Amino acid sequence: MKKYLIFRNNPASGKSNSPGSPEDIACDIIRAIEMAGVPQKAFIAYLADSPEAMFATIQSTPLFSIELDQAKINAWINDAEPLLAKILSVHDVIDNAYGDIMEAVNDLENDLQQSSVCHDLDLIGDMSIDHGFEAISRPSEYEFSEHITEYFDVKVLENHPVGRR
Repeated sequence: MKKYLIFRNNPASGKSNSPGSPEDIACDIIRAIEMAGVPQKAFIAYLADSPEAMFATIQSTPLFSIELDQAKINAWINDAEPLLAKILSVHDVIDNAYGDIMEAVNDLENDLQQSSVCHDLDLIGDMSIDHGFEAISRPSEYEFSEHITEYFDVKVLENHPVGRR
């Protein structure tokens, strides 16, 4: 296994890892663990014993380290990453459904107010849409994040929010 150090990437640096490289995969795993919705190039990874890693370490403390081999890379690409996409898809569907329902309710309320026949009706007063959506459980991306941290043996190297959970 090869060890990679992951650093916060300054967007102005113009640096990024090659798409699909082990360094890029390491950054994707860290983005999934952090669960902050940061952009693709928010992190940069270097092979731990490379001159680039040594130079980057002089400039700042690495945030994380991770050891990857081809089996772990394949596990991320073929298993864990698609599961994360499904978790986030469920969240999006729930959020979109709530938005669609609220939009329909608001349209109904506006049309009721403008109606000359039904303007005094209260057809939505007893609706409890918010309560219904509060009761919907969502897949826990935090549980996923913790499991990925353990599975990929990610080490938190700096006082970072992930390390304080």
